[in-house]
Amino acid sequence: MLSVLVPLYNFNASALIRALHQQLCKTNIVFEILCIEDGSTCFTQENKQASSELRDVKYEILPSSLGRQNIRRYMAQKAQYDLLLFSDCDNQIIKKNFIQNYLANASYKVVYGGRTYQCIKHLQKEHILHFTYGNKRESLNKVERNKDPYRHFLSTNFLIKKSIFLSIPQNNSILGYGYEDSYMAHYLKEKNIPIKHINNPLCHLGVESSDTFIEKTKNALQNLSKMYLSNAIESKQIKLLRAYQRTKRFKLTFLLSLLNRFENSMLNHLLKSTKPSLFVFDLFRLSYFHKTLCSTGQ
Repeated sequence: MLSVLVPLYNFNASALIRALHQQLCKTNIVFEILCIEDGSTCFTQENKQASSELRDVKYEILPSSLGRQNIRRYMAQKAQYDLLLFSDCDNQIIKKNFIQNYLANASYKVVYGGRTYQCIKHLQKEHILHFTYGNKRESLNKVERNKDPYRHFLSTNFLIKKSIFLSIPQNNSILGYGYEDSYMAHYLKEKNIPIKHINNPLCHLGVESSDTFIEKTKNALQNLSKMYLSNAIESKQIKLLRAYQRTKRFKLTFLLSLLNRFENSMLNHLLKSTKPSLFVFDLFRLSYFHKTLCSTGQ
């Protein structure tokens, strides 16, 4: 028995809902699909119509957003079954045996299928930064991900036992977008719960403009700084934290303060470039993280 959970937020996920349902119906498993709008203001009609046309699909609209971490917990609590499959709403199924691949690995406690951007053929200039980052840093095959299974876990597409998911403590310092999957992976590692990586990616359609992507990156770094200060995450698990620790060890944080003076010029380069440098993006992230820590008096 399987509960498929699709948190919805301002995205037309009707094609995803129908594709999931079609594959589930081809199996012999008892299932449900839960689709919950997390304070969405658009595309609710399309998602509601798709849900209403299909059996064993439940649809709900929340009047205000719970946030990425809390909406998943809310949905897990409502789920009927003990096996949960989470998918972000801005995904596209690219494998005809996507559901079957997960069912074949249902004996594992946590399974991550992966993410790809390869189905995106026509890219606008303002989306190049997000696409470049995702394609280089997130779109990894199972061999690469299994080298460091906790660091390469993303919460966009995964299978998990309900009891394990609900055992993960809520972290109220995580607000909005960013690093909630790293927090989850840290908990799983602490409890010696392995993550099985398989080749079962979904394509991420929600590639955003550079402006939006950078604002979300800032929000994520604010979340990371709170988790770092409260020791809610392991430094060696996050590449950026490892780089920051080295900078501190060699007493070079003054260079990060200097970089903060050039934040606008770095952002201008990233926003306008048709070939954005991930090295420059990493410098911006590192300097902004330092700036966030300094604002707390650290």
